[in-house]
Amino acid sequence: MTGMACGPEPIAQEELEEVCGEKGPFRILPLEPDRQLNYGWTTQVGDRLMFVTERIETSGENKFFPDASEPEVWSTGLCGESPALIASGISRIFTVDRWPDLMLGCDEETAEIVSLDPLGEREPHVVFAGDPEAFGCALRWTDHGMLSIVPHDEDFGALMLSPYPDDPLTQTSEPIVLFDKVRITPSGEGVRVSSPTRSARSRISCSRSTARGR
Repeated sequence: MTGMACGPEPIAQEELEEVCGEKGPFRILPLEPDRQLNYGWTTQVGDRLMFVTERIETSGENKFFPDASEPEVWSTGLCGESPALIASGISRIFTVDRWPDLMLGCDEETAEIVSLDPLGEREPHVVFAGDPEAFGCALRWTDHGMLSIVPHDEDFGALMLSPYPDDPLTQTSEPIVLFDKVRITPSGEGVRVSSPTRSARSRISCSRSTARGR
């Protein structure tokens, strides 16, 4: 990491430490000329580094913030060994407290959240089924599962809960309606203005009883 600042006195040039057997910058993942790294979505799982790359529109007028499309998730070893294409169409990667060692990915076109294999040996698996009309893949994560909002119109939508499945590698959680009518704020979040549906109350009660039994 290199820092820069303005000041009256010249700053001595620091030597770079050795990285992966070389002094100076070391390329981990070669990219095609029209692809760039999405700097907000890079992380490490075990001994694998995971990156999101995007294709950029190089011929557009906006040179500083070009349009991006066709996201891909790649992984490599800590020094770039064995690069592997993990998934296409996934624009965000992250972990949650429930499964800190499991990499999840967001498909913003379908609002689905999938589990990803850092080695690329297993196909992405849908952990949380989504609704293409929802605001992104997840509004918030809770002890009971994932919250999301599916709009009815510009002002109101349904607050949905997708409970955590027991096995995120093989099972898929289906969303249930917590509140059928919440007001949507400009950020896409909601404020409750109605009571939980009967099925939601039943599902939550059952979930709490099961948790206490364990």
